[in-house]
Amino acid sequence: MNRPVIALSRVTKVYPGSPPVTSLDKIDLTIRGGELVAVLGPSGSGKSTLLHLMATLDRPTGGTVHVDGTDVTSLPDRAVAGIRAHRLGIVFQQFHLLDSLTAMDNVAAGLLYQAVPTRRRREAARQATGNLDSRNGADIVRLLTDLNAQGTTLVVITHDPQVAAAMARRVELRDGRVVADSGGAA
Repeated sequence: MNRPVIALSRVTKVYPGSPPVTSLDKIDLTIRGGELVAVLGPSGSGKSTLLHLMATLDRPTGGTVHVDGTDVTSLPDRAVAGIRAHRLGIVFQQFHLLDSLTAMDNVAAGLLYQAVPTRRRREAARQATGNLDSRNGADIVRLLTDLNAQGTTLVVITHDPQVAAAMARRVELRDGRVVADSGGAA
């Protein structure tokens, strides 16, 4: 369980513009199997960019990102999509629904990447959509800690200090840099 699941080495992300914006600046961060980690920091600190890189939704400008031992930095998009489909799970705070689909079909769409047949996707979605809006923050934190107790490695990006306090490890970002890490040196 102590093996690196996600490892970033000297990761930099610069967005082009005039002037260019450095969102992450030479980040070194390793998330090990079984960890429950909160990443926190003020708006503009680089949290979302870090999430996008760890989840293979974007690529760094410099440095390397390893997921489960595989350097995903220069893999073809199709190979990265396979890693995302079988090695990573991402839960967004916003719904990010597609306007052209029903709520049920939006939920089912996530299984498309695992080649689940349409009928089974819709059935799984039907079983999963009940009472989602009734959950509160404490229930979500309890669910995350329960999943972690079962061996799931979790990284939570948050502004909420109470959510962060419930996590075993806290990594704080400021100006694109790790400024504190309760699990290692900053």
